[in-house]
Amino acid sequence: DEVTVSNNNVVGDLSNPSLVNQFFVQLLGVSGKLILESNTVSNVFQGISISNCDSVFARFNTVNMNSPGLYNSPQGMAYSNLNYLNADTNQVWGSVALYGMSFNNDSNGDWHIRGNSINGICGKSMVVSGIGGEYMFNRILSGISGVGIDCNSSSCSIMNNYISLNSEIAVSGLRLSNQSFGDTVAY
Repeated sequence: DEVTVSNNNVVGDLSNPSLVNQFFVQLLGVSGKLILESNTVSNVFQGISISNCDSVFARFNTVNMNSPGLYNSPQGMAYSNLNYLNADTNQVWGSVALYGMSFNNDSNGDWHIRGNSINGICGKSMVVSGIGGEYMFNRILSGISGVGIDCNSSSCSIMNNYISLNSEIAVSGLRLSNQSFGDTVAY
């Protein structure tokens, strides 16, 4: 089975408070292959949330969380417990987002996170947890505060990521927790 969600331009309605907590895509437990491609999302509380699925290919998607009225929105993209994930060349913009992209690989799936761009996040730009995965060639730009990559994962590879944070308060480009063992980290 294959499901494709592509070429959508979604703009949430912030004038209706009951719609502020909306998602663009929220999928749980999809079997087969899921393709998210070339979608543009703005004015939603959370852009993409996918968990407990087989194979996910997410590429060329843009989530814009810079809109007034979206205070403390959780994240642009969130992925958890997938057997296979290829997230490539996605963009998240968000001066009001607490997290840009969140990856929870508790199932020790085959994950490849490459070439994504996360801009202007006020919290943690990329959160990595669970077991394994490759996080390479991502760009984290103009982080307002917080952490570029927050790693609470074991046996993952974090390599060749570009991190540039702009803040007058405490920031950290890469943070490894005490549970981060067996990781490969290289610049």
